[in-house]
Parts: sequence; C-alpha cells; structure tokens
Amino acid sequence: MSLLVLGLALLVGSAVLVVLLARAERASGVVGAIGGAAGCLVGLVPTVRVLLGSALPSLSTAWDVPYGSISIGLDPLSAFFLAPLFVLGGLAAVYGREYLRTYCGRKWIFLPTALLNLFVASMVVVVVARGAVLFLVAWEVMTLASYLLVTFEHEDAAVRRAGWVYLLAAHVGMACLTLLFVLLGRHSGSLDFEAFHALTAPSTRLATGSVRAGGGRIRHQGGLRPTSRLAPRRHTPRPRPTSRR
Repeated sequence: MSLLVLGLALLVGSAVLVVLLARAERASGVVGAIGGAAGCLVGLVPTVRVLLGSALPSLSTAWDVPYGSISIGLDPLSAFFLAPLFVLGGLAAVYGREYLRTYCGRKWIFLPTALLNLFVASMVVVVVARGAVLFLVAWEVMTLASYLLVTFEHEDAAVRRAGWVYLLAAHVGMACLTLLFVLLGRHSGSLDFEAFHALTAPSTRLATGSVRAGGGRIRHQGGLRPTSRLAPRRHTPRPRPTSRR
C-alpha cells in the first residue's frame, strides 16, 4: 500500500510543482510528464501484485470531520479498474507534453498539465476510497479537474456549453451519491463502506430506492434527458434530397 500512496504523492506533488513553475513552460511540461508517468508507474506495481493474487493491508487514519476517516484499500476489483487507469494516465502524461507544445505562447499550458495529474490522482482515490467522505471529496476534485480540462479551449461556445452540461450532470450524480451515503450512514451508524456491508437487505433497498426516485425527479425537472436541449448536438442535419426534373 505504501507504493500506492507514493504514486499518489508523485501525481499530486508534480501537479503542485508544475503550478510553481508556470512561468517556465518547458520545465513545467517536463516535470508534469515525468511526475505523471512516474506516479502511474509506481502505482501500477501494487495493482499488478493484487491482480496476481497478493493481498495488501488497508490504510486508515483519523480525520477531523464528522463520521470521517481516511481509509483506502486495494482489492482485486479495485485493481481491475486501476490497471487501465494507470497505464492510460501515464501515456496521456507523456503524450500531453508534446500535444500542448502547439499552444505555447498562446495559452497557459501549465494548467492542463497540472490538472491532468490531479485528475488521475483523484480518480485513483475514488477507486480505492473506503469511506464516503473521502470518496465524495475525491469525486468533487475529479469533477472540477475534468471540467477545467474539457473547457481548456473555452473560446469556442460549443466547448463552454459542453463543459456546463458535464458540470451539471456530474453534480446531479454527486447529489444522488451524497443522498445514498447519508441514508446508508443513518442505518449503519457510520459512513465507512465496511459498515454498509453489514446492513440488511431492506435498509439497502430503501436507500437505493429513495436515491433512484430523487435522481429521476431531478433529471425530469432539470431536463437532463438525451432529448433535452442541454444535450449537445452531435450530428448535423442531412440535406434534403432534390427532385430530378
């Protein structure tokens, strides 16, 4: 588990260092690429070990928030999702350095470089979190980082519109998750995921049923449906056929 924490530290630390080196575009790009690739490579080591059958102890520490604790764990299911995340995240960090060079002198390229590493780190925490509070904090960081990445070319009106659609949909999802965790925590007395496992079937059905009903009402009132005007247009209308004379 220490290697996983080290990988997260490399991702977050390199993101902070990229911001500090914002004026030196070349140096910040190199630091972001190396830090992102190194963090993903280090985190991939325990992930592969778990996929091959090894068991790693969970890591937990106190956190001064109500019902909160910093608890992370790595099981085979988590490792299944982390493996492609680390591989693709490391490749994106390396590729992104060359891709962003075309924006030198025109945009702040340090921002997407730092956000990418922070985005990968937050997704990792979402997968390995073993408590609702840490999960929701990581989810919010992931949402904001991805929103800023999506709207990097915010000069385009379509990009801004797509960004707002994503931001709204992501926070509707977070509201439903928060409601679910509050209901489950009310029945279990804790917001740790292990306590949720001990709940009986009627309690879990009541919580998930309430969230589904609330989420459906939010989508209906907010217009979050595929046919809604909030959905971006993906296809241009076909030209009408002309009749032959």
